[in-house]
Formats: sequence, structure tokens, C-alpha cells
Amino acid sequence: VVSLHDQEHHESDDQEVDYIADQLTITKQRFAFFDSGVDLLGLPTGTKLPENDRVQMYPAHSFEFHLVLLTIDAVTAKPEIRRYVIGHDCGVQINPAIVEGQIAGGLAQAIGVVLHEEFTIDARGNPTAVTFKDYHLPAITDVPTFEYTHITTPSFSDGGFRGVGEGGMIIGGPTLLNAIADAMIPFGPLPDALPMSPTKLHKLMQNEPAV
Repeated sequence: VVSLHDQEHHESDDQEVDYIADQLTITKQRFAFFDSGVDLLGLPTGTKLPENDRVQMYPAHSFEFHLVLLTIDAVTAKPEIRRYVIGHDCGVQINPAIVEGQIAGGLAQAIGVVLHEEFTIDARGNPTAVTFKDYHLPAITDVPTFEYTHITTPSFSDGGFRGVGEGGMIIGGPTLLNAIADAMIPFGPLPDALPMSPTKLHKLMQNEPAV
């Protein structure tokens, strides 16, 4: 849970960041990015030397949120992504088309990991998924048209840029898994092994061991 509040003045770092258990409360104007050269947890961001043996290698953090509308067929148990919305802030965009391409590419990887790709072996440890017939990559029909919300908060680095490459893959997987878990609530918790294939979900619907 991230709570953003507008506040123009700060008296100390302790007031800027309050981190308790799973709730992070950040106080700052415009997307909670500090001008003081520290990131959200007080680590140096590259504009100042490390303090207290802590260092943050990125010169500036990026921000993203993902929302997905996902359904699961009651007969085949196949998940279908109906809508996927991304809000992100990578600072000043050098090339918006490449920015969206980076996010889409990462999300395609996340869809593959969560819904399709599985490396299997036999009883003797030999791989059984050795071709793309057995190792299922997402096809173009499995990747929806994504909706983007661009937010621009320039960083304090030269040019005001932030990174954008990893967000789709990192956030996409948990977003999809949370949506599937929500849809499958009537049938119990999900198995702890990817991918969430129709076969596994159908077994869960039938109250059979999914793994």
C-alpha cells in the first residue's frame, strides 16, 4: 500500500519516509520523489556519496502500477486477459514508442512465465520440453492490446530521465497471479508452481491435486 500526500516542506528524513510492515507512507509533492538525492527508503541515488554503508546504484527510480481484468472459462479453465492498463513514470521520455515497446515486451514475458512456459523433465532428469511444440511461448493472440497512462515527473539527473525496461516483467507476473487467485477464490488457493495452465486450474476446479 503506497499512500501519497502533498506536502511542501519536510523537517527531517524520518518525516519523509515512514516504513512499517507492508505499508509505505511517503510524503512529498508530485509522485513522492525527493529532491535531496535520496530514494524512497533513504538510500543515496547517485547524486551524493554513500552514507552508513548503503548505496543505491540507480540514479533515479521509476514508478509503475498495473491493473488487469482477467476471466477464466468455467468449462476449459483457460484464463483470458480482457483488459490491461499500465500507469508509469519514467521521467522524460526520449522516444515514447520505444518506452511502450519496452513495457509491452516485458509484459509478454510475464504472460509467458505465468500462463504458458514450463520446463519439464522426466524421471531420469532428461528435459522433455526441448522444442517450441513442448515449451509453449505466448503467441500474438495471447498478448492483448495494452493501455498506457504516461506520467512525466523529471528526475534530478541530467535530462530528467528514469529507467523503463524492467517494469513490465517485474510487475506483470504478480499482477496476473493476483487476478487469477482472485478469480479462483471459490476453489481455494492456487498451486505454488508456474505456469497457471488450464490443466492445473481445471484440476483445482474439480478439487483434484493441481501439481
